[in-house]
Amino acid sequence: PWIPVTLLARDRFESAKVAPQVRAPTLILVATDDTVVRPKHAMALRAAFEPGIARVVEAQGFGHNDLQLWPAYHAHIAKFVH
Repeated sequence: PWIPVTLLARDRFESAKVAPQVRAPTLILVATDDTVVRPKHAMALRAAFEPGIARVVEAQGFGHNDLQLWPAYHAHIAKFVH
């Protein structure tokens, strides 16, 4: 709370603004216990895509920094890539 992030952050990463233009299949992994990128923001991003473009997969009980420890993490990515 005491760090002026808005003054320090140069990249905005406004993914929802460009999502409607994306035509490639997109996988959104949501860590349900994420306190950095809250699940509601991931769902808002999903809503920004055209129907059928983005697929959401939720990792129950995982957070922002331990999502890769979710047992199904690599399987979902591999399935998406193939």
